[in-house]
Amino acid sequence: MANSRLKSAIVLQRTQQFNMPIECLMDICKNTDKDTAGKAAMVIWVLWNNRNNWVWNHTKKSGQQLGHKALCLWNKWNEVQTVRNHSSRREQQATQWQKLQQLWLKCNLS
Repeated sequence: MANSRLKSAIVLQRTQQFNMPIECLMDICKNTDKDTAGKAAMVIWVLWNNRNNWVWNHTKKSGQQLGHKALCLWNKWNEVQTVRNHSSRREQQATQWQKLQQLWLKCNLS
């Protein structure tokens, strides 16, 4: 709870410093760590998505639901990135070019 209050205070302080949302966002990206900037981006996406749901489907969620959704999505995204980075390092170390047997073709897809 104290952690979320601290983050709210940081955002509130920035909204009082800057006139334009883009200035606030740029400050977050330049002056915070990648996790904080990533969480801010996720909150923005969740708000945008909620706005679109209201415009197109006439449904919207509460602020508490949006905050929970943003945190869950961030945690899932961060977990996938961590696993992906660890597995790609192992693959790079283990992969070594080998000449194919005669009459074989290989197709690489990325």
